[in-house]
Amino acid sequence: MRKLVIPNGFRSRIDWRLCFIADIEALAGMDVLQMIGEAVAGGATIIQMRTKKRDTREFLELVIKATELLRNSKVPLIINDRVDIALACDADGVHLGQTDMPLPYARRLLGKKKIIGISVSTLDEARAAENERANYLGVGPVFPTSSKMDLPPVVGLEGVREIRATT
Repeated sequence: MRKLVIPNGFRSRIDWRLCFIADIEALAGMDVLQMIGEAVAGGATIIQMRTKKRDTREFLELVIKATELLRNSKVPLIINDRVDIALACDADGVHLGQTDMPLPYARRLLGKKKIIGISVSTLDEARAAENERANYLGVGPVFPTSSKMDLPPVVGLEGVREIRATT
């Protein structure tokens, strides 16, 4: 069993206990920066920013503000799907889905010091992500949800256990 890989030169300890996913559309008009501040104050240890509908410029402007907000904290900022945005604002890393930029290309662009997480829903995807040296895996969907369209089949708790035992 392989231990979690922390990128060379990155913070010596990453607290993975509570990731707040700042989904701009899911926050439905709330102030995303205020929500991030409240999440950190409430104990969030990682922030992941995501949007599926905002244009690049608007998303980048929000991410730059979030980077400033988090600058003096020890809370890493991960950008969902967008390697270009992560590069532009010098985020701590990126989280990629199965249809996003392949991990080896993202690593080439981001370098060894950035975090790259991969969404997986099968044992084969998990093994491939591990072989490509993903820093972490996001496994799911674990339970049925109506919050996303075109989801892979539900993994369930047993699928999580199997992926965890294998990686």
